[in-house]
Amino acid sequence: MKKLTISLIIIFTMVFPMVTQAQSNEMQIKQLLQRLTELHQLLLQLLEKEGGYSFYSNEDVGVSFDIPSGYSIDSESDNTIVLKNRASDKITIDAFTPTKNQLNRPLVTDTDAKFGEVTYFYSEEEWLKSGYISNRTGGVFPTAPIKPSLYTADNLPVVTGTTRWLTYFILPLDPLISDTTYKLNITGTGNTTALNSLVKTFRIINSEENKINIKTRYSLDSFDGDYKIYTLHLTGGTKDKGVYRWRLNFDCPTRHIPEVIVKVVGDICETNEDYVFGSNNNRGDTRIPLRILYPENVDSAPLEIDIEAVNEDGDRLDKIKFTLPVSKG
Repeated sequence: MKKLTISLIIIFTMVFPMVTQAQSNEMQIKQLLQRLTELHQLLLQLLEKEGGYSFYSNEDVGVSFDIPSGYSIDSESDNTIVLKNRASDKITIDAFTPTKNQLNRPLVTDTDAKFGEVTYFYSEEEWLKSGYISNRTGGVFPTAPIKPSLYTADNLPVVTGTTRWLTYFILPLDPLISDTTYKLNITGTGNTTALNSLVKTFRIINSEENKINIKTRYSLDSFDGDYKIYTLHLTGGTKDKGVYRWRLNFDCPTRHIPEVIVKVVGDICETNEDYVFGSNNNRGDTRIPLRILYPENVDSAPLEIDIEAVNEDGDRLDKIKFTLPVSKG
């Protein structure tokens, strides 16, 4: 950083005399503008050599990190952050809730046609890894505890996916308390340096101060004609951060047929339509019946639900994406 400070002083000493001399001379002003342009480019190069990192925080996604040199934020949403550099290389960060197995434990799977498939799952208070290598090299690797590639700034384990060019998954320490998982992937020229540097500064924010831990589980309760009736159980509020109501938004695909049909409180669910359910205590304990119907040629299809916990003032306490792995059965 001392080199950068000295360089800035040198630039100032070069520019200041030119400014004072050029006040009444049009030609000198043009020369000054040209010189300033050259010095601006020099300053950008110095910033890149010195690191050029800037701190970034996103409360909606719940993360913070240092933006790698040469990158800037390209787009943001509730669950996704995209960074891009001048060469159009991109780093995509997705926050998601993993699917669950039959024991309601999280599963994180990544698949690539060339490099195979890997699955990470939580069992007996530890993360395990299983999967196979593509046919080009062949082989199935046995289930075993994970060996993190590296760790985030707040000591979360980082494991590798199979999607090109490089994919990382940042796993929660205890997914039974909070199972939000982060997928980070690069596209473009395959420059992995920027992603590695970002991950090392990655932190989860607002997990204690402003958010709660939404807990979800489901059960298949009965049948109603051609419908299967699932019950979605929600909880997670505390005495200080009570859940006043739940807001649910179902991903009910209308462009892809066949798909499941879901009835929520007697109505066919619609994408982008919020369904609000009140709760009677601070914990927000609520049970929501879902009637699910499958067309004849559909055996199973995941149902994705955006779940938002809201306090008495209408402020959002937390938001997750939950996948109900329903099947025709």
